[in-house]
Amino acid sequence: MTTKELVAELARRQRRLPMLERQHADLVRKLEAIESEITGMGISVGVARGRGNVGRPVGSGGGKRPKNAKNLEDMLIDTLRGKKMSVAEATAAVQARGYKTTAANFHTIVNAAMLKSKKIKKVSRGVYTAK
Repeated sequence: MTTKELVAELARRQRRLPMLERQHADLVRKLEAIESEITGMGISVGVARGRGNVGRPVGSGGGKRPKNAKNLEDMLIDTLRGKKMSVAEATAAVQARGYKTTAANFHTIVNAAMLKSKKIKKVSRGVYTAK
């Protein structure tokens, strides 16, 4: 590209700048109106436009993760030792023994932990025991 062509390209871009700035300002106004409407519904739109806790109700912060004395695998091994249980039974038994969780899909997490663990053996379809 020659110097003359570069100068021409810069001039073209400079001429477009005012139009782009007007479009930007219009879009910012529209976005602010939408954010105001969402906030009016009691939902946080997050920090820095679209980031953060988008879609969460205002004041529903992430909260703290529950603390457990043992990790899930160890708790499952203790629960399954000498017994055969399905994933659903093991999930209920672990929680009955005091394992705390806020997971909506805890059953799936237990299933994955049982499949992953080298200390838990699959006896038959959906039935597990501790080795």
